[in-house]
Amino acid sequence: MKKVSIFMAIAAAASLASCTAQAPKANLKTDIDSLSYSIGMAQTQGLKGYLTGRLNVDTAYMAEFIKGLNDGVSKTSKKDIAYMAGIQIGQQISGENGMIKNINQELFAGDSTKTISKDNFMAGFIAGTLEKGGVMSMEAAQAYTRTAMETIKAKALEEKYADYAFICGIDEVGRGPLAGPVVAGAVILPKECEILYINDSKKLSAAKRDELYDEIMDKAVAVGLGMASPARIDEINILQATYEAMRQAIDNLKVKPDLLLNDAVTIPEVVIPQVPIIKGDAKSVSIAAASIVAKVTRDRLMEEYDKVLPGYGFASNKGYGSAEHIKALQTLGPTPIHRRSFIGHFV
Repeated sequence: MKKVSIFMAIAAAASLASCTAQAPKANLKTDIDSLSYSIGMAQTQGLKGYLTGRLNVDTAYMAEFIKGLNDGVSKTSKKDIAYMAGIQIGQQISGENGMIKNINQELFAGDSTKTISKDNFMAGFIAGTLEKGGVMSMEAAQAYTRTAMETIKAKALEEKYADYAFICGIDEVGRGPLAGPVVAGAVILPKECEILYINDSKKLSAAKRDELYDEIMDKAVAVGLGMASPARIDEINILQATYEAMRQAIDNLKVKPDLLLNDAVTIPEVVIPQVPIIKGDAKSVSIAAASIVAKVTRDRLMEEYDKVLPGYGFASNKGYGSAEHIKALQTLGPTPIHRRSFIGHFV
């Protein structure tokens, strides 16, 4: 028995359509002819529901479907197949439930005022398909996409607080080191601030943090810093010293914030409304900006300490308990910037 073409089988879908399109005329001279026809018709069970439910085909245009179906069967050259594949993927990109709509939904939660550029999307898609003509490499595009999406989502989190004029992100750096201060940053960004790559400072390279630090300091409405010394940490413990540094950072802002977004904590003795956000430096652009400012400030300070207190590797370990640092601590003894309450196990 000759193998029945799946394309010819689907062509029998014409029987579903109340339109002017015509199915190929049946000519049932042999048992094979009748079997071919019956198999073709049987294959269409549920097809109409698939077309209307899954592919969003309007039944008023079934004649166009049949025309395309016949073309699909008759056009079998490599050129025709490539062309039809392009049409299919293009429809998947821009259709009613297509890729662009899904991306907009993920990024902008259905906000109709925001949408990715269809023309630029297609320019990038075609460059990627052809593997030439692009304005960036595939690796750069993937990295940019990840970071941009994280930034957009981080900005979206703060939109729920849009009624507040000045939203301030708060974060600290340096709770865990054996040496050096704990530093807190407080940053108020403009409402429509566009700083790509703002993210948790720990996920960024030192060079990228320095670059973003300069951009944040240039664009921010206000930046405040607070610091608690090693002696103060030993006196009141690291948690209370962290809160103290955060309060200092808020007090050092030139603009009073209406709302504080904090990385995971609620700061005591602060009357400004606060929202603690778990892993906030990865979810809020304001907290991420505060994290970057605090991190760069503390890192630069530890690099200066390394110049006057050599041997401990402060420029590289930033006061954390690296093997080099612990060995130097045991050999050279503690310095004035070591936290006595942290180094008891090592000296």
